Amino acid sequence: MGTESFVIINGLRMLREVLVNQGENFLDRPEMHLSQEIFSNRGLLSSNGHLWKQQRRFTLSTLRNFGLGKRSLEERIQEECRYLVDAFGEEQAHEHENNTSFDN
Repeated sequence: MGTESFVIINGLRMLREVLVNQGENFLDRPEMHLSQEIFSNRGLLSSNGHLWKQQRRFTLSTLRNFGLGKRSLEERIQEECRYLVDAFGEEQAHEHENNTSFDN
């Protein structure tokens, strides 16, 4: 951002090409200040080097276990979304201060 050049990956086909087929070519990326501030350079999209490689393997393995590329993955995501909506509905009845964040 700013004076740094960067590439934005858009679309499942291109994301698969970058993360699966050419993962080694995208292993060492420069740190971005914003990414470091928000994610502390953790997570699949923000990490780098060996940590990124480990998280990539774990993510792909986990997604395959959930049925990546199969119709059942969408059904599982919808089921988890229903649980989340139900949990929000239960919390709505109580006063709640949201000071936790959703992150990796």
